[in-house]
Amino acid sequence: MPLGLMPGMGYEEREWILAPGDGMLLYSDGLIEAHDPRHEMFGTSRMEGFVSISTDGAALIDSLLAELKQFTGEEREQEDDITLLALQRLKPS
Repeated sequence: MPLGLMPGMGYEEREWILAPGDGMLLYSDGLIEAHDPRHEMFGTSRMEGFVSISTDGAALIDSLLAELKQFTGEEREQEDDITLLALQRLKPS
């Protein structure tokens, strides 16, 4: 069930099975819609660049938040909530 449902919108339900070593990042729009001082958005492609090179969920979240802070600037007020959840299925040891 999605959070923040809006009347009249259609929502899909999907299911994924993560193979050992696979991961997934769930995020709110506050990440990709954050703006820098020139009013440019952080964007999906910038976020996807971090996801594509990450092998550890906790490190991914830390690096995304650090990049976001650098992108928006130290003094810029956060415009929206930012929620990040990294899921990772470990490989058998």
